Amino acid sequence: MPPAPKHLAFLLAAAIFYAPTARALIIYGTGPTDVNNTLNTTVPASGAPWYNVVQFGANNASGVYLGNGYVLTANHVNLVGAVVINGVSYALDSSFPALQVTEAPDVVDMKLVRIVGTPPLPVVQSLPLNFSKSLITGDLSDNCTIIGWGVGKGTIVTNQGWNWGDNTTRAERWGTNKTLSTSVSAVYDSYSYDALETSFRRSLGSNTSEITTGDSGSGLFQQIGGVWKLSGITTTVLQYVGGAALYDGDLTTSGDQPDAANFVRLAKYAYLLRYENWAYAKLGSSTASTAADPDHDGLGNLLEYAFHTDPNAASVTALPQIGMESGYVTLTYTKLMSATDLSYVVEQSADLSPGSWSAAPVTEVVVATNGVTSTIKAKVAITTETQKFLRLNVTKVL
Repeated sequence: MPPAPKHLAFLLAAAIFYAPTARALIIYGTGPTDVNNTLNTTVPASGAPWYNVVQFGANNASGVYLGNGYVLTANHVNLVGAVVINGVSYALDSSFPALQVTEAPDVVDMKLVRIVGTPPLPVVQSLPLNFSKSLITGDLSDNCTIIGWGVGKGTIVTNQGWNWGDNTTRAERWGTNKTLSTSVSAVYDSYSYDALETSFRRSLGSNTSEITTGDSGSGLFQQIGGVWKLSGITTTVLQYVGGAALYDGDLTTSGDQPDAANFVRLAKYAYLLRYENWAYAKLGSSTASTAADPDHDGLGNLLEYAFHTDPNAASVTALPQIGMESGYVTLTYTKLMSATDLSYVVEQSADLSPGSWSAAPVTEVVVATNGVTSTIKAKVAITTETQKFLRLNVTKVL
């Protein structure tokens, strides 16, 4: 029988009403009766970024902490409860509404949120969101480690695997797998995007993993050039039998007929999250100078990234605009809301002299939004000054 896509959001919605229990992936393990997978509930010896995988609420879903207060998860995840990172609870930052990370024509099952506080964990420089192996070698097929906070194994399905467990089986676990050699198009509900895919094949070894309810938003990591990189965000599972993780057979034929899992392929979309990814996608080099201006329009690469414009097509329409309102001087600019490595600060000066610039006391208003960008109007009150100058200072903070 053909596999049926299973969107984990519906299962998550039901799970969040349960009382808190333990902490994930179904691991093949040493045999079908290996229910608890206790060996996979501690930091993997490989050094995969265990502590950066977070949990939303006690019995909800997963996410990946990127650094600088940002967490990436699946768009369908319900943001219930605090964000638990390495045993510490962090509140969501209400000043940063959850942002779906997508651009037409794709509709990507991925979103970005921000927390209050800064966990003492590596930032994206140590866990780069660069590009998956496909953009380096042309081949997506590679070993991977998946880390998540879903349920584990439940009852055995004879000769095939296990049903998914209940909330008492939740734990942070890691498992290994191998991505397919080509990307796939994930299409379900209203989503359509480029995905990595794995299969639950016992031939891949005792740590082979399959995602379950609660793993939505977790991370698929690959070690590329000796560095662990986040290559995918967990979204959907394709099930041959609902609620069961099959490791051998599809009820009618022998041999491996495994469930498959889909992950947002960050190679396609990470240019919306970090300058290095943007530079690779737009300029062909992740190390392209932030100050260079290849299209000679007066906007360096960092500003092209910050204003979400094309660095290869000259245009000045994205330049900040000055204005006047009753009692205020204004500066209106475009902000790439999905960028996790930028700071936008409106500064003021009374006379343009060196050293006279300082952060302006602004009131900012969102006047328009367009996907991952917002148009911001910064208002600075006019007091007793006879003149005032404003500028926008954009810096790379990570």
